[in-house]
Amino acid sequence: MNYTKKVVVVTGGTKGIGLETALVFASHGAKCYITYSLGSADLVDVNRRFAQAGPLPPTIVRCDARSEEETLALFEQIKEDGNDSVTAWIPNVSQAQLISSFSEYKKKPLFQSIEASAWPLVSGINAIKDVFGRYPKYAIGLSSVGAERYVHNYDFMAASKNVMEILCKYVNYRLYDEDIRVNVVRAGMVESESLELTFGKKFVEQAKTLGMADHFLDPHCIAKAIFGLCSGYMDGISGEIIRVDKGVSFFDTFMKMYTEEIKAM
Repeated sequence: MNYTKKVVVVTGGTKGIGLETALVFASHGAKCYITYSLGSADLVDVNRRFAQAGPLPPTIVRCDARSEEETLALFEQIKEDGNDSVTAWIPNVSQAQLISSFSEYKKKPLFQSIEASAWPLVSGINAIKDVFGRYPKYAIGLSSVGAERYVHNYDFMAASKNVMEILCKYVNYRLYDEDIRVNVVRAGMVESESLELTFGKKFVEQAKTLGMADHFLDPHCIAKAIFGLCSGYMDGISGEIIRVDKGVSFFDTFMKMYTEEIKAM
């Protein structure tokens, strides 16, 4: 896949996994549209990193990924800029209320989590078709280990990620005869601002004292996996959940801790 001047859209693309993903595509010549909404983005630093990565500067747009209206307006802007298609759609934003007890199980925050963290994968695909008359060649959703195993206070986020993973498979079935590949990358833990906001700095510090520092991923590893799925070399893969966690999900058990304790004796 030659990405020279091809359009790639990454939501939440000014930090973390989103930024690293956009930079990988930019290094292959892509024209990247990256969005941000909540908080502040260091746009000077973002532009500096893009200048180092590839020939084309990014177009940075303030856009709430939860809003179908704002997302549609984003694609209309892309078309007005003279582009006739979107090659890759990568909704990276995740938002959910953290849950500390069963009494906090309420329908509204659950639905809001699904709206923010699962539905953009589908709504973005539809919006691209509406604006450009064809689907993106690639659509990649971002999931997490919380979709398959317990993560502290992660109830609603885990539920929304499971919704996205199921929809990925069904969207692939519904659009099987179209020129689109829909996949989800289920990422392991990344030491990032997002992780600290979700679980606090003490979580990362405690994990390291337990010898789990090597469990954390560099976001660039996840970005390269996403690019691989969009590279043209893996076009036979669609409707799949790709786990990117250095194999941690296999050996992150009490038995591993016991085994390492025995070795240390």
